[in-house]
Amino acid sequence: QGQPPFMQRLIYNYAASGRLDEAIPKLGPFYKHKSDVMFNELRERASSLLRWREPTGGFFAWLELDEHVDPELLQQTTREEGVQIVVGRAFPGSGMSSLGPRPDTASEAGTTIANVDFHETDPLSDRISLTYDTLRRTSLSGTAGDPRIRRVLVDTVRDSRNAGLRLLALDVLRGHVDDREVRAALVRAVRDDDNAGARLKALEALRGRAADDPEVRGAIVEALVKDTNPGVRVRAIDALQGTRGPETLAVLKRLADQDPNEYVRLRSAALVSEMLPQESAR
Repeated sequence: QGQPPFMQRLIYNYAASGRLDEAIPKLGPFYKHKSDVMFNELRERASSLLRWREPTGGFFAWLELDEHVDPELLQQTTREEGVQIVVGRAFPGSGMSSLGPRPDTASEAGTTIANVDFHETDPLSDRISLTYDTLRRTSLSGTAGDPRIRRVLVDTVRDSRNAGLRLLALDVLRGHVDDREVRAALVRAVRDDDNAGARLKALEALRGRAADDPEVRGAIVEALVKDTNPGVRVRAIDALQGTRGPETLAVLKRLADQDPNEYVRLRSAALVSEMLPQESAR
C-alpha cells in the first residue's frame, strides 16, 4: 500500500544511512518463518476452500477462493480477527475500473486505496476534491460521476475506520444509487456500519429503492428488526414507503404492537394504515 510523504521520507533516510542493508539479513529469516507458519496453517485448515501458489518473494500471497466462499464476508470476518486481506476486485483483470486512465507503473495497477482525505465537498452540486495514497499521493477533483472518484468514495464507505470520512462519502454517494457498487456499499453500511449516523445516511440514500430491489428491501427490514437505535428504525420505516407485500406488512404490524419505542410504534402503525386498504383490495 502507499505511504504518506512523511513516512516515505523516513524510509528513504533509513535506507540512505545504510541501516537497511544491515537489517535485511535479519529480517529475511524472520519473515520466512512467518510465511512458513501461515502456509502450514492454510494447508492444515483451509486446503478444501482455497487454492494458492506459494510466492518466492514479496510480502503477499494470492489466494483463489472456492466458488461458495463470499470474499466480502471473508474480508469482514478476517478483519475482526486482526488479519487483513484485500478482495480480488481491487486488482487488474477483475472487472473493476482502475483509479486512472492508465497506471504509471505496472506495480501501481494493483494497489489499494489508503489515507483518504476530503478537502472540499458540496453534496448539492456533487463536487468533491480529495487525495488518497496508492504507491504515491494522488489528488482528484470533480464529481462522483467520475468512476475514479466514485471508487474512492465506495472504498471509504466500506473500509475506512474513520466515521467522519464515511459520513462525508455517504453524503456524496446518495445521488448515485443507480450504480451497482454504490448500492452494494449502502446496503452494507445499513447492515454493518457501527456508526448510527452512517446507517441513517445510507437508509436515506436507499429510500424508494426497496420495492424494486430485494437486497435493499432485505437490508431495510433487517434494520427494522435488529437495529438497536430507534432513530435508525424510524428512518428504515420511512425508507419502506411505497413498498408493498405481506412480509413487509407483517414486520410493520409487529413493530406497531411490540417495539419498545413509542414513536417507532406510531410510525409503524401509520404506514400499516396506508398499506392496509391496498392489501385488502387485492
